[in-house]
Amino acid sequence: MHAPSEVKVEMDMAAPDAQRVLGKKFDVEITHPGVIFGEGPVWDTRTRHLYYTDICGNTIWKWKPGGKPEAIMNPSNMANGMQTDAQGRLVVCGWGGRTIFRLNTDGSNVTTLMTEWEGKKLNSPNDIAIRSDGSITTSSRSTAFRPTAKSVRSSPPTLSIPTGFASRPTRKSST
Repeated sequence: MHAPSEVKVEMDMAAPDAQRVLGKKFDVEITHPGVIFGEGPVWDTRTRHLYYTDICGNTIWKWKPGGKPEAIMNPSNMANGMQTDAQGRLVVCGWGGRTIFRLNTDGSNVTTLMTEWEGKKLNSPNDIAIRSDGSITTSSRSTAFRPTAKSVRSSPPTLSIPTGFASRPTRKSST
């Protein structure tokens, strides 16, 4: 492992408005140098915690500015993309377990929400977005579903290999 002064950080400045938001020069704080393949970052404005996954480490982590990272779930089904729902719970793409699941932000009360689509096992759920109506869009097989209504619907067929969903402050999905 490298000393913190030797860690190379790459930012995707090709993203629209990245330079406008970050500026030309900005400080980067390495909060967890032991993470091998970090993914799925979610900032919880209610608790001021950052949740993220280490796919290779098979762990979901929680971090608060000024604190140390805390593992809240290990093993995590090689968790990948995450979002918080209206109740503040984490909804997670279980890439390794081929599931979508939900858990409290302390790692308790794990509930499987989805394991298949149209009779077929999910194929490596990757990214996720949750709308204000509770429907979930995931990049696994372009599916969306409402866990409260137990109904499922397809996402736009124009997404051949979707990835990188985002959620606006209005909680409407965008790709």
